[in-house]
Amino acid sequence: MSNEQITLQVFSRPNCQLCGELIEELSHWQQRYCFRLKIIDITDDKELTAKYAGRIPVLTSGDIELCEYYLDSEHVREFLERIEKN
Repeated sequence: MSNEQITLQVFSRPNCQLCGELIEELSHWQQRYCFRLKIIDITDDKELTAKYAGRIPVLTSGDIELCEYYLDSEHVREFLERIEKN
């Protein structure tokens, strides 16, 4: 596994049920995979709101979009395992 811990970002907004569910699922994944989870509230950022408002939650790693609305377990697992191998 790489010495540098990866950061996953969840683009979210307050009172978003899907966002809460995705974040909760990912918090359980942190027991298995080594990553930081950064929650980004799009509410007060016009650019982020324009980009993500109709699709939240959106999970990214840097510029890579991993999934939107729901956790794509297979895709995210493959991504994290590939990162661990490097």
